[in-house]
Amino acid sequence: MKILYIFDHFNYNVNYRDVAYAREMAKNHEVYVLTSNYTSDKKIKKPSYEKWRGVTIIRGDPVMEFRGTMFWIKNFKKIIKSINPDVIHTFEGIKISTSIMGCWAKTQGYPMVYDQENRMSGGWSPLTRLKYFLGGGFFEKKIVKIVDLIRVVTPGSKEYLMKKYHIPEDKIVSSTLGYNQEEIYYSEKLRRKFRKEKGFTSKSYVIATTGRLTKLKKIEWIIEAFKQINDKEIYLIVTGKIEQDYFNFLKQKYKDVPRLIVDDKYLGSKDLNELYNGVDLLVWQHATISYFEALATKTPILIPYFNATSHLENVKGVFYYGRDKKIFDKYEGIINDKERIEEMAKIMKMKPVVKGIDAKKFSWENIAESLEKDYMRVLKNIKT
Repeated sequence: MKILYIFDHFNYNVNYRDVAYAREMAKNHEVYVLTSNYTSDKKIKKPSYEKWRGVTIIRGDPVMEFRGTMFWIKNFKKIIKSINPDVIHTFEGIKISTSIMGCWAKTQGYPMVYDQENRMSGGWSPLTRLKYFLGGGFFEKKIVKIVDLIRVVTPGSKEYLMKKYHIPEDKIVSSTLGYNQEEIYYSEKLRRKFRKEKGFTSKSYVIATTGRLTKLKKIEWIIEAFKQINDKEIYLIVTGKIEQDYFNFLKQKYKDVPRLIVDDKYLGSKDLNELYNGVDLLVWQHATISYFEALATKTPILIPYFNATSHLENVKGVFYYGRDKKIFDKYEGIINDKERIEEMAKIMKMKPVVKGIDAKKFSWENIAESLEKDYMRVLKNIKT
């Protein structure tokens, strides 16, 4: 099977679903990626073709790029025709470029699968809201109506599509985000190494939050919850890619909080694997792919209960806060510090330990099996 993925920014150094889909499907199929010569961090100077783990990546100049938003890739029609894929998989209609190129490809008769993530996981910035209202919503509506199959990764995504665009339920397939088994895995050896290097003892109970940490994610509320704990064996680590101004704010405001470690070090997959294995509980205030990586190392997670996380209710190792409480606004921005802080602190004090966590079903390798079946389903329906 010849598969073409259309994505605006494809960065294989980030373990996200577009990268995972292409990597896993390339093990058994002929895979292409059509994307821009921009990544999330930098612009590649010239359009290029490159090979990565069996995937052919075609990077082209975008038309009218502005702060990550673009209209389409130059010569995309010619490129798609030259590849002549059996199936096309595109992502996130709000991004405009994927919708424009995907809609054109559908008029040419190509079978098409579309991926819809939770519409507003973790809250929208004012600029993102503006982009949506100025055009992203129009293009999203256009593509979800014409594709052959839509995959969603949360119940909230499905609810959003059915309610806003009246997409029939049988056109939507539920999937999940996942983790890479090659990079994220359980290891007692890594746990001992991490704790020894950080100076933690066997009695230490270590809580952590990590990721791309911005003001929108209200990390200070996690710290405020931690401040309510008097147990001298409990520690909190805040680490990851933190905006400089926000990092300075956290360091200054909480400089006198004991057993708190705030570090703005970027963590690659190796460092993340050590962190996940080394701590005892991971906590977040928003939706993130990191849930599944933490569970892969058999470490429990503390997360908000809402339409992007409710499908994890029966997964061992998942602790919720905010159930039956309004902890997000209509854009899923993080709100109501009192409810969040009180409930996070309550569970942190319990020092939960969970044995027997099994996250294998969330591996990208496992998810790829269902993805392949979705492609075959689309091709079969087109032929009949």
